[in-house]
Amino acid sequence: MSFKERFPVISYYLGKYRQILGTFFYRKNPIKWSVKTYKRKFGVRLNLDNPKSYYEKMNYWKHFRYDERQDELTDKLLVKKYLEKIGYGDWCAKCYFSADNVKDAKQWFLANAEKYKRFVIKTSHSCGDVFIYNEGKIIKKGGREISNINKVFKMLKIGLKFNHYYSRFELNYKNLEPKIFFEEYIEYDNETVEFELMTNYGEVAYTNVVFDRQSKNAKGILFDKNFDYLATFFGNPTDQDIKNVSKPKEYSKIMELIETVCKEFPFCRVDFVQTSKKTYFCEFTFVKSGGMDAYRPLELNDKLGELFRL
Repeated sequence: MSFKERFPVISYYLGKYRQILGTFFYRKNPIKWSVKTYKRKFGVRLNLDNPKSYYEKMNYWKHFRYDERQDELTDKLLVKKYLEKIGYGDWCAKCYFSADNVKDAKQWFLANAEKYKRFVIKTSHSCGDVFIYNEGKIIKKGGREISNINKVFKMLKIGLKFNHYYSRFELNYKNLEPKIFFEEYIEYDNETVEFELMTNYGEVAYTNVVFDRQSKNAKGILFDKNFDYLATFFGNPTDQDIKNVSKPKEYSKIMELIETVCKEFPFCRVDFVQTSKKTYFCEFTFVKSGGMDAYRPLELNDKLGELFRL
C-alpha cells in the first residue's frame, strides 16, 4: 500500500502546501517564478517580451491580461448561476447543497447520502478537489478510494483554507469565496465523449477530444477548428478512433455560448461532457495547466501558438 493510500489526509496536506511553499519567495515577482519553473521543467525559456509558442502566450495572458470578469466564470458555483441567467442552466449538473464550512457540509452528507446514492463533492474555489460518492464508496479524483468519510471532510477542511492562486499565480483564483458543494453525478456510458474547445476571442482555435477518461485506455486527440486531425495529445488512439470523431451534437448552441462569453478573452477553454442522453457543461479555464505544461513534441507548441492572436 502506498503512502497516499495509507495516509490520505497527510498526503493531501503535504501536496497542497508543497505548492504554496514552492512559490512563497516569488510572491512579489510571479513572472520570475513562471520563467524559472518552466525552464526547469521543460528546458525552454519563456519569451514573454515577444511570445510566440502556445505556452509562452498562455503565460503572457496569465500575467498581463487578467480580467476580473474571469472570477465569476472560474468559481464552480457562481458559473452555474451565470449560465442559468443567460439561458444555459439546463447544461449544468444540479447542485444539491453548498456550505462555507465542513460542519454543515458533513451534516448534509449524513442526512442525504442514502437519498441520492451517487453525487460529487467539490470545492468551488480551487482545482482538483473532487470526490465521487457512489453508494457508500468514495473515490478521489484520480481513482484513489478513501474508506473513511471523516478523512474526506478533513481534507475538505484543509482545502477550504487553500488559495489556489498561490500554486501557480492564476489571478482569477485569488479572490474566490471558498465553499464545499454537492453536485449531480454524471453517468458515463459507451458514447460519452469530452470536448475541450480552446477559444481565442470567441472563436474556436482547436479542440481536444477525450475518450474513456475514466479508464486506463483514456486517449486525447487534437483537432483543428474544422475537426480535421492535428495530433495525438495522450494515449494510443487508432485511425478508426480519429475517423469516428465529429462535432458535438449541440455544436451550434455551444458556439453561441462561446461567442457570448468568450469574445473578450484571448484564451478560454470551454469543457463539455456529451453522453448518449445529454450534454453537460463542465468549466471555463483561462490558463491551461496554470501555464506549466507543454505539448509533445515541443514543436507542436509553436504550431498551436500560431492559432492564437494577442
